[in-house]
Amino acid sequence: MIRPKKWLVILLATVLIGSMFADKFISLYIDLLWFSQYDFMSVIVTVLGAQFSFGILFGGLFFLFTWGVLSRIYGKTSHLPVVLSEEARRDMPLLDIIASNLKPLTILIPLFLAVITGLAAAQKWDVILKFMNHVPFNQIDPIFGKDYGFYLFTLPFVTLVKNILWTGLIIIFLGIGGIYFFKRFIYLTPSGFALHPEARRSLSLGAAALFVMAAVEFYLRRYGLLF
Repeated sequence: MIRPKKWLVILLATVLIGSMFADKFISLYIDLLWFSQYDFMSVIVTVLGAQFSFGILFGGLFFLFTWGVLSRIYGKTSHLPVVLSEEARRDMPLLDIIASNLKPLTILIPLFLAVITGLAAAQKWDVILKFMNHVPFNQIDPIFGKDYGFYLFTLPFVTLVKNILWTGLIIIFLGIGGIYFFKRFIYLTPSGFALHPEARRSLSLGAAALFVMAAVEFYLRRYGLLF
């Protein structure tokens, strides 16, 4: 009875994944036929190569960035047990699942989000290629003195990188808080939450990084508003 159920789960998973990407494969096949018909295969090869390369590059960097920080934080507390009361385990089963799989989650969550980041970067292949091949217009705007090419080629790429960094920093900040919470570096006292000095230092650095990114966000919005 176990074996048929196993194959049924695999079959259902295959059908689900296939249905999610079926339209992509059909669209790709149609594009290949069209570009091949008019001898423009080099165009579709360039597009696919850029999508694959940028997806792997940005997804890989995102994973190394988030996983590297979280694994370092977890390594500092690996000698300590996960502390969670029986009431919390009973009343909040999600916390129990997280507490029981804390180390694997420091890998799986960054990996899952890295795949999403890679797919998003692959969709922005034209933004990255235009930045890599940008040329000046030799005309500047009257407000900030930026060449027009900055708004068409550089600003979209910088915004893309900024959004990826935003996501990575938020995941790191939440991950650090979660690790320290389950390791009792953050705990509740009658007067409120208390933080271990190590937790206070790490979370302060994370908060500072988020404030820096907020400053970058407002700085770039000036150019977006003008554009």
